[in-house]
Amino acid sequence: PPASKTDAQGKATFSGIEAGSYTVKVVKAGILDATGSATVTANTKVNLTVKMTPCTKAEIKKPTDPPSWLTSPCYHFDFQGVASGTPGSYKLTLQGQVTPAGYGYKWKLDAAAGKLTKDTEASPIHDPPAKPGEGTLTLSGMAGATKTGCADTRKVKIYEDHLARDYENFGTGTSCKVSWTFKRFGVTVKMGNKWNCHGSTLHIYNGSGTGLAREGALKALLAPKLLKKEVKVTHTDKGGGTHPPLGLLSRGDIVAYYIGSGQLAHTQTCTGNGTETYGANNVPVKFPGMPGVDEAWKWATSTAGDWANNIKKDVFPGATPFTIKVFRRP
Repeated sequence: PPASKTDAQGKATFSGIEAGSYTVKVVKAGILDATGSATVTANTKVNLTVKMTPCTKAEIKKPTDPPSWLTSPCYHFDFQGVASGTPGSYKLTLQGQVTPAGYGYKWKLDAAAGKLTKDTEASPIHDPPAKPGEGTLTLSGMAGATKTGCADTRKVKIYEDHLARDYENFGTGTSCKVSWTFKRFGVTVKMGNKWNCHGSTLHIYNGSGTGLAREGALKALLAPKLLKKEVKVTHTDKGGGTHPPLGLLSRGDIVAYYIGSGQLAHTQTCTGNGTETYGANNVPVKFPGMPGVDEAWKWATSTAGDWANNIKKDVFPGATPFTIKVFRRP
């Protein structure tokens, strides 16, 4: 029989049909095609009901809403990435579900937040852009090439580097001691381990580590070939010491402090905003400067070179004078 349009009640009538077995296909834009079969005998009327199942939901599973805090490949929220070309850049994990089964997927991402491949699959591949930006990620349920009307969206944000992302997440004044907690984007995050300055320096560089690191973990970042400047601190018996200028500082440069006997005591990362640095446990030491006693253990910005100014002269054997070294970002 020829095709027929349904009426307002969704019914269609076929007349003058020869006896036989028939398959009826029902087509509607935005809904998957449905079929039904019937056998017609001579001079009889046959009623056939064909049920069409619409798309009920298109849901983005990753990133979540509210966002989820992840610890791999670095510590970050699941909608946050860093620009390609940045050390430790990574692809965002994207995943969705369209129900019921049988409906298709179509993903779209604003160009400022990167590119997608395999955008008609449940888990498309994300490639971050070369520059920071943010945009909307959209998942649409599809019936063939036609949108069903089911859709979901998430925000995606790409940062200049790990420094920019960590600064937004951890802020300033946030404790970095054992079992510290912070709240961002409506989510309360409980961190199990203490972060020290070296751990944050490593994470700010390429997102690696657990947040707690020893001097050896920074070997590549503090290599002699990267040294830009070296000065010594003049300590006093009452605090308020001084040091010579450190020269021009660039974003990502690392300022390292060594005690008189040569052991690395502190590191901080330059933000590119003049002499500003950022990191965990980055509040300048209080007078007299006893390790573990006069440290604030907070995420902070501070002036490059000033972390050791209030350490008392000879506060303990081999402590002073401190040497400050500036290393360029690899």
